[in-house]
Amino acid sequence: MQVLIVAYNILYALCKLFPVKPHRVLFLSRQGNAKSLDFVLIEEELQRRDPSIQCVFLCRRFTGDERSPVALLLYVAFLVKTCWYLARSRVAVLDSYSVPVSVLKHRKYLYVIQIWHAMGKIKKSGYAGIGRPGGRKETLAQSLHMHENYSIIVAGGYGWNRYYEESFRVGSDKLCNIGLPRVDYLRHNQREIRQKLLQKHPEFNDKKLLLYAPTFRKSAFDAHRQLMEVVDDEQSILVVRPHWRQEIAPRLDIKDDYDDFSTLELLAACDYLITDYSAIAVEAAALDKKTLYYCFDYQHYQKNVGLNIDLFEEMPGCVFADAAELMRMINTDAYPYESLAHYQKKYLPEDCDNAIRKNADLIMDEILAGAQNQRHGSFLKSTLHRAERRVLKFARLCLLYLSRIVFVRNHHKATFRQKVQANLSGGFLADQWVLYDLDHHDRRQYLSEFDWYRSRYINSPFNFMLNNKVISDELLRHYVQTPKIILVKSRNRMMSYEEGVKDTASLCDILVERRALYCKPISAGKGKGVYRLGFEDGSFYIDSDQCSRAELESFLDEQNNWFATECAEQSDYLSSLYDKTTNTIRFIVFKDRATQVFQLFFAVQRIGTSATIPVDNGSRGGLVAKIDLETGSLSYAQTLHSLKTHKTHPDTGSPIEGIVIPNWNHIKEEMIELSNHFPWLNFIAWDILLTKEGICIIEANTSSGVNIVQLWGGQREGALGDFYRSNNILRTKTGEAI
Repeated sequence: MQVLIVAYNILYALCKLFPVKPHRVLFLSRQGNAKSLDFVLIEEELQRRDPSIQCVFLCRRFTGDERSPVALLLYVAFLVKTCWYLARSRVAVLDSYSVPVSVLKHRKYLYVIQIWHAMGKIKKSGYAGIGRPGGRKETLAQSLHMHENYSIIVAGGYGWNRYYEESFRVGSDKLCNIGLPRVDYLRHNQREIRQKLLQKHPEFNDKKLLLYAPTFRKSAFDAHRQLMEVVDDEQSILVVRPHWRQEIAPRLDIKDDYDDFSTLELLAACDYLITDYSAIAVEAAALDKKTLYYCFDYQHYQKNVGLNIDLFEEMPGCVFADAAELMRMINTDAYPYESLAHYQKKYLPEDCDNAIRKNADLIMDEILAGAQNQRHGSFLKSTLHRAERRVLKFARLCLLYLSRIVFVRNHHKATFRQKVQANLSGGFLADQWVLYDLDHHDRRQYLSEFDWYRSRYINSPFNFMLNNKVISDELLRHYVQTPKIILVKSRNRMMSYEEGVKDTASLCDILVERRALYCKPISAGKGKGVYRLGFEDGSFYIDSDQCSRAELESFLDEQNNWFATECAEQSDYLSSLYDKTTNTIRFIVFKDRATQVFQLFFAVQRIGTSATIPVDNGSRGGLVAKIDLETGSLSYAQTLHSLKTHKTHPDTGSPIEGIVIPNWNHIKEEMIELSNHFPWLNFIAWDILLTKEGICIIEANTSSGVNIVQLWGGQREGALGDFYRSNNILRTKTGEAI
């Protein structure tokens, strides 16, 4: 066991080399395979307060009884995943015992909140149950460091505190008596849940709902049968909800178990709760539910598992060993409310109505404290964090090298020798080897694909401002015309700036009114995921494909993290090149390191073809023509997927070479002025659409692929190579990429 724990900590140490996500909250559970109601309520409150908080849920039910190799392998994979997220989270929230949390050596600032899965400690558990037949073994508890590393434990009322201390072996300073979020939710929604139950099951309208929810026993039991035999079917309906691990003998055979309602919902709706030693009694007390205890095995359970409180003393008149006596109380409605009032006063938190807010406060306080500590951290910590970021950056580049260079689909026909030579010669694509004819040209004169990937960090830490197209638009529209954003869809919610929450039906109505919209991904580039939505002659279109309204709505429902913009009308000059696509100018500027002033480096006119409708991207096979920076005259056009050159458009025959861009000098001046509004950036690749009203910025990019720049010659020894060297992308004048 100790060897496995040491190996696990070594793996954890490697994971801790990567930086912590300061706004990440990890939720861990062994209670089920989906997030619990408590977790859902906390997540919703955190997102309401700060949408930047990232909630990660690792919920996997593992009883310890699984013995198949597949089950064990899946559990090992779950432990590895847990290890990774624990190493990179600021806060961890548990609702049960977690082996990784207890046995791993965590960073000092990992804050672990144990909310447990019950609001009380009626029966003995944890360390309080060691040595008993139904408890843990001392050696196992010690070897697994049971219930260690908790920063705070959410408890119920103060009456339970000493039992929490015994169970977890903690001091009272680690207990927080605020209760569970689900109780807060049930108290506020109790009436609505009851009405919903009565609507779906009208048989309860004139009968009492009796919920029987006993605690878990390691041995099979059939106590429900005694209750079913004595229940008066004319007055009451008994719903049995055993513990999810409980073995029933004989099997529970009930005509309707009302499985369309959860146990908690049934608790909120019931007239009586019948239980024994389960902590559901505490939640019932918070809901003012008449609670009865069917303790047919009281002495045996006390000896085998152990109880922290004497139920006969705490709830006089509510504890029964005989099912018939219990049912007689229900039939006569002679419930001793004074016993329930005594129990509520002693064992419930002082405030049961703000548990969601208070649990979220525990997390938010730690996240804010972590941010404050990070700002005032020592030089050593800052150095380590920088080292962690470099390691992460290196790992990402390695992954990119494999996924985007070695294992990438080629458009040009390249031999195996050319592909291997390209990949190993500084990170070229096989396509680039053919496109640049590196069998006959000096590859040391060209920038590789890997050089470009490394250049994507030039604007760090401001990359996200341009990579996220919605944020980018928020910045740009203060200085220049941009296509108006109509709707944004993120996290499966569609929002309008003016009207709030919308849906796909609303977007279709807007499309009918405006006739055309562009649908774009929030973060992707190279024209990926861009669609032109149209409405013409009573029909809807996705690009050039006709579809019905239902098909369009279905298509939009399937997409996520996108936004819809109006279609800006391009100038006559651009339409004369090709009128079936939006044709943009890629205008590349970078900041001179000595003068700190932006200068124009390169520009191309992009022109779409029938194969790229509705976009013009060169990466999708569109044409690119080099722009003479002095005169604005276009060169011949070429695609990245072919070596063939085009003086005229291949689809229409419209001239390209020699065409002069109208008002080119004014465009250059306006774009340099616009670039200077963003002094924190070093490199900007603008996509300009010329309209009748002037310049319209379709988007701004934090980097630009090197292919469209090098179709007319290598740039490693040119201006772009010098810029890369000044920003530590290249090592020396003639050296390879680092």
